[in-house]
Amino acid sequence: MKDAGFGRSVLFVFSVGLAFGVGSGRIAEAQETPRYELSVGYAFLRDQDIETSFPVGWNSSLALNLTNSLGVVSDIGGSYKSEAGATLNIYAFLAGARYSFRGERVTPYVEGLLGVARASASAGGMSESASDFAAQAGVGIGFKVSDSVSLRTGFDFRNIFSEGTSLQEYRVQAGVSFGFGGSREAPPIVSSPRVEPPRPQAPPTVSAPAPAAPPTVQPVRPAPRPQAPPAQPPAPAPATGPLGRARELLSAGSYSQAADAFRADLPVYAPNMFTIPVGVYCDPTNLAQQVRSADAQELVLVHLMLRGQVCYGLYWGLFGSGPEAQAAMAQLPPALRAPGQAPISVSRVLSRAR
Repeated sequence: MKDAGFGRSVLFVFSVGLAFGVGSGRIAEAQETPRYELSVGYAFLRDQDIETSFPVGWNSSLALNLTNSLGVVSDIGGSYKSEAGATLNIYAFLAGARYSFRGERVTPYVEGLLGVARASASAGGMSESASDFAAQAGVGIGFKVSDSVSLRTGFDFRNIFSEGTSLQEYRVQAGVSFGFGGSREAPPIVSSPRVEPPRPQAPPTVSAPAPAAPPTVQPVRPAPRPQAPPAQPPAPAPATGPLGRARELLSAGSYSQAADAFRADLPVYAPNMFTIPVGVYCDPTNLAQQVRSADAQELVLVHLMLRGQVCYGLYWGLFGSGPEAQAAMAQLPPALRAPGQAPISVSRVLSRAR
C-alpha cells in the first residue's frame, strides 16, 4: 500500500528546491567554499521491504571539501517507529564522495556513500538486531542564507544487502548546514601581460580558449527489488473445533505450521475479537521458551516479516471486546508481561501477518 505521507514529503522537497532555484537566479557564478561543512536536520524514511514509514528520524553529515566541487563526506542517521507495543529502530553509518555545483546562492549536489545499516526490534521484553552492508546514492540542494549558514534539503536511495537479498529504503531530509575551517576560494583569473608588437608589424591575434564542457553526471539507478518468495500453501482446516488444530500444532512445537493454521482460521472464527500482544520472535529458541511459560490453549501465533526475515508474532487470549481484553490483562502470566502492552484487534493482527 502506498504511503501518502511519503509522497507528500518527496513533493515538498522538490517544490521547495524549484522555488529557491527560480528565486535565486543564476547558479553559475563561483562562491567561496568552506573547508568543512556540518549538516544536521530531520529525516523521513520509507522502507519498501516492510512497506512502512518512519516519521521520526534525524540525519547528520560532515564533509571535507578537497576542491571547490569535490569532497569526502560521512553520514550518520537514525529512524524510529513504534506500534502495538513493538519498536523498530534503523541506523546508518556511511561515508563516500560528494560533488557540488556551487553557485552564488544555490548549490546542488550529488553523492555516493557506502557503509553499514543496523536495524533493531523489541517487543514483549525481547529484542533482535542485525547489521548489513549498505550503499546509498543521494541528490540535494543547498540555499545560502549567510556566509557560513545554508538551508539544505535532499532525497536519498539506500540499498541494503542482507543474506543474499537486496532491500530498498528511501529517505527525504531537510535541515541546516554550517561552514567552518576557513574558505577554499575559487582560483583567481590571471590576465596575460600586454606585449607591444614591433613596428611596423601587426600585433599577433590571440584566440580565446574554448570553454570547458560541464561535467556529466550519470544517473544512479537503483538495484531491482528482489522477487517475493512463493506463498506457502494454506494449512488444513482445524480438526478439533475452532482453532483446535492450530493450537495442537503450537503445543507440538510446529511453529510454522501453527502460524499458517492461525492465519487461515482467525478470519473465520475470530474476525471481530481482541487479543494482547506478547512479542515478536525471529529465534525459534526464544519463541519456544515463551510458549512453554503459558498455556498453549490461550496463545495465538502468526508470521510477521521483519527486514526480509520471517519471524513470529505471539499473542495471548481472544476476547469479545477491547474493554474485556483490558480487564483480562490482570490474568496475563508474569513471563508474558511487558511494559506498554495494550489490547489489539484481531483484524489488525491479520493485516500485519504474512
